[in-house]
Amino acid sequence: MTVFDRLHQGEHIDIRDADYQREVHGEIDRCDHLCWQLRQTDPAAKQRLVELENELFNGQIKDGTYLTPPMSVDCASQMTLGKTSTSTTTSR
Repeated sequence: MTVFDRLHQGEHIDIRDADYQREVHGEIDRCDHLCWQLRQTDPAAKQRLVELENELFNGQIKDGTYLTPPMSVDCASQMTLGKTSTSTTTSR
């Protein structure tokens, strides 16, 4: 189970914990680097921007989703973009 899974389950984790340092700081470093690349990319290079954004957000950039650099994201692997499904109940 990852540190992110443990956090989602409500577990308290000391930020000095070795697993936290490795996993969370590794994700922050990954995101920092990709955000830097996005900021350095020519705005006219739309396909390259989409490629980098998909790398950042694990393939979530689909038709109709558009982000405009410059931006900064710390833990993109924990973000969900786009529509979410909600269930509704109807009473009679």
